[in-house]
Amino acid sequence: MALKILPARQIPSAEHERGYFHIEVDADVSVADILTPAFWGHHAQRMKPGSLVDIVRRDGTLDMQIRVVETGKGFAKVRQLRLWEDEQAAAQIAEANAIKAEINDDDAATATLPDVYKITYQPKGKTPGFSVIYKPTDAKIAEGIALKPDAVRRALAHAKELGLDVSPPPAPVPDPVEEPVA
Repeated sequence: MALKILPARQIPSAEHERGYFHIEVDADVSVADILTPAFWGHHAQRMKPGSLVDIVRRDGTLDMQIRVVETGKGFAKVRQLRLWEDEQAAAQIAEANAIKAEINDDDAATATLPDVYKITYQPKGKTPGFSVIYKPTDAKIAEGIALKPDAVRRALAHAKELGLDVSPPPAPVPDPVEEPVA
């Protein structure tokens, strides 16, 4: 069998043939989120098949590299090349996702929080985002939450842990309309 030799043409430099990106994500971003094509919706037009992306969590609990295999309008399909993830952080994210699954977006958007909770928003600072405060002890149950429905979900989950009633109030019953007597 004959020895194969790479043709004599110039070998292109990798940075001219594919993109190479580095991003930092929040602590609540899971590996499953990263591998979901819609996750890359805002950035898909900058990437092309073959691009490499290094992803690290800001808190240092994830170090991952992916390759872009396909892009389209609002999505990028990716393949995981390597992964290191802190096991404790992965378990905490899985628990948070279980809470989200238990209390869906519709519940969070329409839920009435028990009076013992307050949700605040802080646009800047050490932990920007929404915070959930348990008023009886003034304890911050969670902070730095990006979306208000997620903050509501966290408050409802805490209320359930305490055994508080988090069922929605009953729908108002319309007054009966009297039929005219003929």
